[in-house]
Amino acid sequence: MFHKSFRKAVLLSAATIAATAMLPASASAATFLLTSGSNSDGSIGNVRTYTGSDGTKLEVTAYSLNGTTLAKAAVGAYTPGLGVLNGPNDDSHTVDNSGYTDILVFQFDKIVTVDKIGLVSFGDTDMNYAIGSTNVAFNSTFTIPNYSTFNSLFGPTILSNGNGQDQNRDINPNNLSGNLFYVAAAFSNSGSNDSFKVNGITYAVTQTSAPVPEPATWGMMICGLAVTGYAMRRRKTNATISFA
Repeated sequence: MFHKSFRKAVLLSAATIAATAMLPASASAATFLLTSGSNSDGSIGNVRTYTGSDGTKLEVTAYSLNGTTLAKAAVGAYTPGLGVLNGPNDDSHTVDNSGYTDILVFQFDKIVTVDKIGLVSFGDTDMNYAIGSTNVAFNSTFTIPNYSTFNSLFGPTILSNGNGQDQNRDINPNNLSGNLFYVAAAFSNSGSNDSFKVNGITYAVTQTSAPVPEPATWGMMICGLAVTGYAMRRRKTNATISFA
């Protein structure tokens, strides 16, 4: 009797811990305001930091893409929102695809689902974006060395066509989650001059940290699975067959 009660308690405990470890935090809408009271071009390779309305932290870096060559760029902070400068002769101060294609990369300190992105138009507003993830700790040096690594960090890129107007655009219809997000002027501009600044992000926190159970949790889960296997084996061994 004691053995059966103990076994049941271990199973329930392991199942409860496993479920708790995998359960996402309750999601509610929050925002990052990315406008600035003054204008700053920044320098190549700089990082800008922000705090969301719910306390979530954000780091923003910039890159430029020339064919398949990815290079660091500068995140510019301006009154309308964030832009990109990819060299001393780039005076547009926007996320654009005139010459090189500009990319803003956002790293969050939590797992989030990005829902909307605020765009201020300076031309057409076609854009590419994708959700991704990294194991690089927040507040450490996070850099993307080349285009191959860039592609490995993010899921499928999505093209979102715009109408050349300011808007808070709905994106991510499949509610994909991660701790990385990028937005770029359309990679294939088909003759359009995409040019905009990013003034905000609406998101929901789906997990406060990477969804990896702690070692102690794994131990309890393995223990629970072992007891389950043992119980199933005993039940099969002790089974009897009776005939009418």
